[in-house]
Amino acid sequence: MKKRKLDPKYNFFAAPHPTVVAGTFVNNKPTYTTLGDFGILCAYPLHVYIASVHTHYLNIGIKENMTFSVNIPNPDNLVKTDYVGIVSGHKTDKSKVFDFFVGDLKTAPMIDEFPITMECEVHDIKRVGRNDVFMAKVKNIYADKECLENGDINMDKVNPITLFMDLTYRTIGKTVGISYQVGKNFKPSQ
Repeated sequence: MKKRKLDPKYNFFAAPHPTVVAGTFVNNKPTYTTLGDFGILCAYPLHVYIASVHTHYLNIGIKENMTFSVNIPNPDNLVKTDYVGIVSGHKTDKSKVFDFFVGDLKTAPMIDEFPITMECEVHDIKRVGRNDVFMAKVKNIYADKECLENGDINMDKVNPITLFMDLTYRTIGKTVGISYQVGKNFKPSQ
């Protein structure tokens, strides 16, 4: 065997995480934090989760409003994205870091300068380790017109950033195949 067994440590997890900035309101002011713990729970209807350390300021607003936003940054937004993940909302007012708008839910501030934003309504909260995991239905997705092509989101135009557990941000890179298509070329050996 060529592989070496490693302990299940955070920094050994080699898969990329989408980098997102989650937002909510606390005391009628928007607050944000950067998260790498984000994913899809169900595609139809679209449900997502975010996980945030239970002591984070953001969690106060999510639990109070039962809503949050998911904002997808690109390299143009990297400095502000990293900043809101470094400073604590308990000590720093992050309300003026981004221009924002609200959608139908009214309590999920979405970041204007990010190419993709989503407003989400929480339906369940679970504690996993030190994290609160917020599971939510995506109520609306907003995309910059420049990122759309024939009514669909063009990921090359979005250019989202990922977070690796070696603490590096990276862009996704070029398309290498289309899911549910390239596998049709596989011929199992007899």
